[in-house]
Amino acid sequence: MSLSIREQCKAPIHIINKYCDNVNVSILIQKNITINLDPIAYLMQFLPLQKSKAEEEVIHFQLDPPNRIVIINNREIELSPRECEVLQFLYDFKGGIVKREDLINSIWGGICSDANVYITIQKLREKIEDNPQKPEYIVTKKGGGYLLSI
Repeated sequence: MSLSIREQCKAPIHIINKYCDNVNVSILIQKNITINLDPIAYLMQFLPLQKSKAEEEVIHFQLDPPNRIVIINNREIELSPRECEVLQFLYDFKGGIVKREDLINSIWGGICSDANVYITIQKLREKIEDNPQKPEYIVTKKGGGYLLSI
């Protein structure tokens, strides 16, 4: 909404519009100013900028299978060939539960015990988790499965 000089000289300006964010008003010296009519936006400019919980908990995860490296939150971690295969398999199904049997069939060709899977998962946790006893990234699910939570 823009008012001409003639309209400005006739009467005081009263602008009330709760659905409008900004209004441009031309003043006598022909400079444009912006009047912010959004009280929340006005108050927000004085509040300290804080990150939300979701922004603080963003995990930066990058898997480099050819070099057998995983980078988690700018921390580079070397993996054994088997650990890399398992992590790649979990990553391919991220957000979904991967059954222990699927890992055995895909990674070990169906020829290994549950203990092999458990040991490999434990070694991965020791390398990538801050606290392997309370894993955040490779989570065990009831029924014999794992979830990559990134």
